[in-house]
This record gives sequence, C-alpha cells and structure tokens, in this order.
Amino acid sequence: MASSFCMGCGASLMVTMRVCPSCGGKTFSASPPSIRSQATTTPLEAPKTNAKLRNTGHAFLTGRFEPAGNWQRIGAYFLDALILAVAGGLVYGLSTILGSQDGGGKIASVAGLLIWVAIPYIYFTICHSSDKSATWGKSAFGIMLITDQGEKLTRVQAFIRVLLQNLLPIAALIVFFLTVGGSFSLANEEMKTTIGIAIIFGVLFISLGPFVTVFFNDRHQTLFDLICKTRVIKKASP
Repeated sequence: MASSFCMGCGASLMVTMRVCPSCGGKTFSASPPSIRSQATTTPLEAPKTNAKLRNTGHAFLTGRFEPAGNWQRIGAYFLDALILAVAGGLVYGLSTILGSQDGGGKIASVAGLLIWVAIPYIYFTICHSSDKSATWGKSAFGIMLITDQGEKLTRVQAFIRVLLQNLLPIAALIVFFLTVGGSFSLANEEMKTTIGIAIIFGVLFISLGPFVTVFFNDRHQTLFDLICKTRVIKKASP
C-alpha cells in the first residue's frame, strides 16, 4: 500500500490517515522530509513535543490522539441539530407549497417526509467521510471524527455509525415498552402513577444511554463509537 510521510516527525503513514499518531500533525508529503530539515531540528524539540502531548491530561496512553472535550461534543451536537432543523423546515415548507400548487398534496407530503427523514443520514455520512472528517458543527468546535487507527471514515463506515446512533435508542425503547407495557396495563391507579414516572425516567435514560459512555472511558467514546471503532478528537494545531 502507498504511504505518505508526516512533515512534523517524518513518520511513515498510510495515505488514508488524517492525523499522525506520533506527533498529532496533519501535514503530509509523498516523500520523507529531507535529511537537512531533520538535521536542523534540535534534540530538545522532540522532548518538548512529547511533553506537550503527555500533559494533555488524556494521555496518549489511550490511543495517541487527544479526545474531544465533552462540552465540545455537546456544542457540536446542538449546532448540527440546529442546522438539520433548519434544513428539515425548508424541506417541509417547500413540499407544502408544491403540494398546494399542483394538487398532489399527499405525494408532496410523503416525498417531503422521506427527504426529511433522510437528511440527517445524508448530512452525517457525507460530512464524516469528507476530507475534513467533520460536520459543520464539529468543525466549528475544532473537533473531528476518525477511526481508532487515525484514518478517515469511508462512506459505509460513516453511514453505519449514524444508523447506530439513531437506531440504538429506538431499539432499546421498543424493548423497554414491551417489558413495562404489560405491567402498566395490569396495575391499579396508584401503581400506574409510579410506573408512569418510572417510564419517563426510563425513556430519558435509554435515549441518552449511548452517549453516557463518554464519561466512563478515557477516549470519551459513545456506545456507537465503541461499536464502530471510531473516536472524536481535537483537531491538531496547524
């Protein structure tokens, strides 16, 4: 397989890698740095770089890349949600206008609904597999999505990740309601109130469950990150 070279430390990398696992650099070349440029690097520079990496607090003990902060991920998530909400609103409004003009209201509504459902999958799949390896929200907060090996995601990998991100909570909710539904229908009025409160908290926990794992592993990976072997990291400084 062809390889490229990190211009920061000279490491040989696969051409698909987005970040150098040795120094975190993002500048690559088809040929290694010249002997002269390597010779001009003082012996003190490497320890300084390594010390900086060790002092991140996330320690490249966990994979040599610095995980994105939880607040960065939350901010990126809400910005992406806002972008998708605006796009969905435009699609809905356009389908309503077209439906009222040509008399095919039902066809336009169904088409608009299908497009509205597909937009998040298209958005995350294309953005996460792009050269930036990030959605607009992630780019705004200085983070990106890569594989555990530091490679850019393929379209298939990006699609599977967003599919799991959306389907894991839905599947868990279906199991939850099938389990609790029978008890709720057989309970008396007092028990129904208690079960109803439990259902509300259960729904919230299950919906957020795939994201909660970021607080319990050093790489700050969600459940779908763990399954897909992906991770969100901070972009390296230029």
